[in-house]
Amino acid sequence: MHSGGYMTSQSDSPLGRVTIQNQKIEMGHTNGSHGDFYGFQDDDGKAYIVYNTGGKIAVDELTDDYLSSTKKSTELFPMNGYQEAPLMWKRNNIYYVTSGHGCCVCLDGSDANAWMSKAGPLGPYTFLSNIGAYSNGTSRTQSQ
Repeated sequence: MHSGGYMTSQSDSPLGRVTIQNQKIEMGHTNGSHGDFYGFQDDDGKAYIVYNTGGKIAVDELTDDYLSSTKKSTELFPMNGYQEAPLMWKRNNIYYVTSGHGCCVCLDGSDANAWMSKAGPLGPYTFLSNIGAYSNGTSRTQSQ
């Protein structure tokens, strides 16, 4: 992260020096500062970034060199306020995104909201459920 946004760099090796390629990536959604993110590469080689933007979760398609956003983007609207720590994966041609509100080590615990899309990485997404909660609605960390 750099100045409330994202930057990219490259290196010839995992132990080598990095060269900054893009100091401030313009994202498809800007609802305040950017935070946690996760990179996802689809079977066709296209890459996506799922990220926190002002407490909401968004997905952007990356350029072919993976160094910038194409600004093709979708935004998922959280069920429980501020969302962070997003993950994206694909299983049986269905795309999934999960994120939680707050932090999992905070006194009020956390949850794990899940969305799915059959259309592709940019959605549209349908909210599935809070997979981190017990049937009584408390989160796993709250009940321990």
